[in-house]
Amino acid sequence: MKLLHYLNLFFVGLPILLALIGIFEDDFLVFALLSTLLTGGYQTLMGLLLFITNADNPRLRVYAVSVLGYFVLAFVYSHWNFHEYVIFNYLLIGIPPILAIYFSAILYKKVQR
Repeated sequence: MKLLHYLNLFFVGLPILLALIGIFEDDFLVFALLSTLLTGGYQTLMGLLLFITNADNPRLRVYAVSVLGYFVLAFVYSHWNFHEYVIFNYLLIGIPPILAIYFSAILYKKVQR
């Protein structure tokens, strides 16, 4: 479990580090944005794997349902004409950081036990 926590810290810290370097070298901002895909992929995969192995954990259940809800929202947004509703843009941008913080808190709690 500690390895998952350390990997999560790496995947969360990488975009932040690249963005800080991007202050001085603009090309690193692109790498910072691209590395957020790695963060989301890692957290989604590990969250779902942890949910499968610990289905009785209510925090992981909330995380899995939230991730599923986000992907349903993204699918609905991309396939139907909701582009004029600005709230969907804000939701699609705001939900991933909230999910990342929530998953990091779940891993932190698991490591502390």
